[in-house]
Amino acid sequence: MRRADSRPSQKKEALETLAVMCRDVPDSVAAFHAAGAISPLVKLLGADCPEEQLDAAGACGLLARDAASAATVIAAGAIPALVKLLGSGFSTAVQSNATGSLTLIARSSVENALAIVAAGALPPLVQLLGRGTPALGLENAAEALLGGDGVKNPPG
Repeated sequence: MRRADSRPSQKKEALETLAVMCRDVPDSVAAFHAAGAISPLVKLLGADCPEEQLDAAGACGLLARDAASAATVIAAGAIPALVKLLGSGFSTAVQSNATGSLTLIARSSVENALAIVAAGALPPLVQLLGRGTPALGLENAAEALLGGDGVKNPPG
């Protein structure tokens, strides 16, 4: 019988395994969706543990590689949860993973980019740019602000 209150180390190991599978296994999103894994992953974005937030934010980006995959992640509530992680109360690493995931979601369609804007992502993304966040975070924030597929086709 599975315990609902898994230890943080078990969650971290599960998230790391999920991330590897997302990166290396074709069609993993459909399998994770069929297994009911997307919703619990998105719920971990709101966890009290920064490591879980970091890993979950990164995994959401890996799962949102294309429009169909991004739709599955969005349906589970990822956009507002990722936008919340852009706030000042979160580590730079968590913010970077959240901006990276939002970037991948925004790249998948103009509608997704507009949904990110509607969720209130612009002010925190602009703040990240203004704060001199480390290079990856700056790049992710700039790409998430542009949406679409970057400079070539920004939304709107």
